[in-house]
Amino acid sequence: MRRELVDYGRTPRAALTAAAALSATYPDDLELAELWLERAQWANDVPGQIAARMRVRELAPTDFDNRYALADLLEYGDEPDRALTEWCALVEECGLGSPAAPRVVDALFRSARSA
Repeated sequence: MRRELVDYGRTPRAALTAAAALSATYPDDLELAELWLERAQWANDVPGQIAARMRVRELAPTDFDNRYALADLLEYGDEPDRALTEWCALVEECGLGSPAAPRVVDALFRSARSA
């Protein structure tokens, strides 16, 4: 029902705004945070995707797919220091054999270049 209310007769950008507002109203609802994320992807809004993925990370810290995507978006969104922090946290939690390990090195170089 909530999904239909968010989408009814709206453009992708308007649906994103409605989903973000609904998620802000119920900040502990993972389903609404994921709806917000879907609408941010639908609208192709990188800052919105980052914000929604950060909310999903708060509510589901063991959703590593979300966290990998968040780190990727942070790099894409020109936030190398925040991306580096997320990659390091992933390596700490998943180990040196995780796919995040080589990304830490990449993020270190990006962070150094932007300084």
